[in-house]
Amino acid sequence: MGVLAAGLAPSTLGAAARRVEELGFGELWVPEDYYDTGAFAAAGVALAATTRLPVGIGVLSLLTRHPAVLAMETATLSDAYGGRLQVGFGTGLTQSLDDMGLRPAAPVRAVRESFDAVTQLLRGGTVSGTFGPHSLGSARLAHPPAVVPARSVGGLGPQMLRLAGGVADGVILSSLASPAYVRWACERIAEGAERAGRVDLPEVRVFAWLGVGADAAAARAELRAVVSGALGFIGPGPLTAADGYDDELRALIDAARAQGGSVTVPDEWLDQLVVTGDGAQRQDAIRARLDAGADRVVLCPTPGARFAEMIEIVGAAGAAVEETP
Repeated sequence: MGVLAAGLAPSTLGAAARRVEELGFGELWVPEDYYDTGAFAAAGVALAATTRLPVGIGVLSLLTRHPAVLAMETATLSDAYGGRLQVGFGTGLTQSLDDMGLRPAAPVRAVRESFDAVTQLLRGGTVSGTFGPHSLGSARLAHPPAVVPARSVGGLGPQMLRLAGGVADGVILSSLASPAYVRWACERIAEGAERAGRVDLPEVRVFAWLGVGADAAAARAELRAVVSGALGFIGPGPLTAADGYDDELRALIDAARAQGGSVTVPDEWLDQLVVTGDGAQRQDAIRARLDAGADRVVLCPTPGARFAEMIEIVGAAGAAVEETP
């Protein structure tokens, strides 16, 4: 089981990473959410502060950085820290891409092209061509990594998940992925692997928002507000369709707009979409995702301002939850 260090001030990241390692978590992930903390710099801080802990980046946009730059940065950190780095790639949040004028007309194709370019460069190849919004005359890394780090694709919809199943070492699923969604996503990943003629399946990680605290009711209410805001913003889609919540979510959004208020999700949804409650309830939620097909669960303490408190609570309850069904 891993943990995602989101929403932390850069000055606190090193100490947080050391504590994650001391508590026995299996891995630490750092995000890149615009305009928060730079992922490569954050991963470097976490790697420098620890000695054994695997550190992942999830998820880097293949559109906001040139594939050659992504490969160069990945190779540098991977070799400098003995192969403890792993990297997740994807499109990035659509609102950020729109803000930067980088949303592609064909996002799955853009991810495929850029992912292939990064992979070839990391393997020591010479690369040229067009990759999504980027192009390259000819490039070859001066220092390709001795061991190519594991490369995951973060996906949400069926096409991206099938792509991930065909090309990636791993797949990263959304922090609002319920067990039902995980099961549905794993089916799409398997379809992609079959189409690509793969014998093996990529490792599936599901990120899961975590809400715990000394006051359990307050922690749950705090997490409910974050989940409600997120679903009210993104609206119906694959995450809610898997549980049959689409129609009700649409009605909740319409009612909130008409009344000038905000969406509040029901208890049933919260219990399916996130990890909260006492130790037994949290382990049940984690186990449900593993039973649905995930290989690993990465807990995302929410809000990030209470990261230190939450990892102590979960660590005290036993960080080493079984990671395979």
